[in-house]
Amino acid sequence: MGVRETLNKQPGITTGATIGIIFLAFIFIIYEVSGGRHPRITNRAFYSADDGASFFTDDLKLVPPFDSGGKKAVKAYVYRCSDGKQFVGYLERYSDVAKRRIENADASGNVEVLAQARAMGLEVKAPLTGDKGWMKETPMTADKLSLIQCQGSGELAQPVIP
Repeated sequence: MGVRETLNKQPGITTGATIGIIFLAFIFIIYEVSGGRHPRITNRAFYSADDGASFFTDDLKLVPPFDSGGKKAVKAYVYRCSDGKQFVGYLERYSDVAKRRIENADASGNVEVLAQARAMGLEVKAPLTGDKGWMKETPMTADKLSLIQCQGSGELAQPVIP
């Protein structure tokens, strides 16, 4: 009896094998996306209240901008170069309209509006460029900001997970 006939007669084995293959593919994808390092799952994120000059960690669920010690804090994406120095690569916030929609949708549990507001109202900028540096996130800005380089060496900086 061939493999095909065995699988047809025993659907439990077929289902188990399929689930196992999907699980292994999922683990492989996570491994590759994380650059071969073991990914760490965290409920923390980096934020900055001084335009990226410094950063701190807080709850990942905060919707930036939010008040932090009397200043507006935004999400900060932190990177590290081979010398070990950490720095803010770029900053992220939601427009005022998107922030209100996110908070209202979150309170009401409206997942569709929540996802739409998060996608449409995201703004990004390079650190230390002042308030006029904010721009709507687009695929072009996302590509540019995902390739953060180390000053002087030109090497690609590695993202830091809080």
